[in-house]
Amino acid sequence: MKCKEIAAIIEQLAPAALAYEWDNVGLLCGDAEQEVTKLLLTLDLDIDVALEAAREGAQMVVGHHPILFDPISRVTAQTPDGRLLRALARHNISYYAAHTNLDVAQGGLNDLLAKKFRLKNVEQLEPIDIEGEGIGRIGDLDTPVTLRALAERVKKALKITDLRYAGDDGQLVSRIAVNSGGGTSLIETALAQGADVLITGDYKYAQFRHCLAHGMQVIDVGHYDSEILVCELLNDYLTPRIGQEVELIASRANTNVVKFL
Repeated sequence: MKCKEIAAIIEQLAPAALAYEWDNVGLLCGDAEQEVTKLLLTLDLDIDVALEAAREGAQMVVGHHPILFDPISRVTAQTPDGRLLRALARHNISYYAAHTNLDVAQGGLNDLLAKKFRLKNVEQLEPIDIEGEGIGRIGDLDTPVTLRALAERVKKALKITDLRYAGDDGQLVSRIAVNSGGGTSLIETALAQGADVLITGDYKYAQFRHCLAHGMQVIDVGHYDSEILVCELLNDYLTPRIGQEVELIASRANTNVVKFL
């Protein structure tokens, strides 16, 4: 199967047109005509993941976070971007990124988060211009639970050992907003939508206090842990659509760079 055919399958789920204007999605490095028999799935692409793909014999990497947001004037071994691009070229590896288009798409990353947290009556938290698509999700729990119980549910669903949260442990919550990655720009939207809790990553201290002052509890799962599910999402989506033609593997080199002591 060719690289461009895999890209077309992904864009049936997450059309590139859904990406935010500032984003950089699609085939970012490589050859659209390249034949692919092994595909590596990842959240981030860095030199470690590129070398992992080479060791695994993967001709293509599909990830969530783009590379090359800013123009570069040279490709040398003296810069991280240069080392990454040289490694991809040396091993003939193509890279495709599905980022904000996969966040907002129906059946995309935010819908998976809502499913993991067992939300019902799920809607777009902030609709965008294209009908039926939007950033973030908001929905209801079957039965109200305490903030502490919800935090424990989130830890179990994401298979994590640590998270940050703020609010009254015993406060009952039922209306839950979620957004993958760093979604604190949606705080005011979540408040306006009547969310009891906003689950996302990358909260600042002042934002914790702001949410609590306005009656909304907070669960911060971190950027990586809210988005590493992209490998599961892409594996489940691609497997029935590419059959036995392409072997799918999830990156082991792409780990959370943020550590807790």
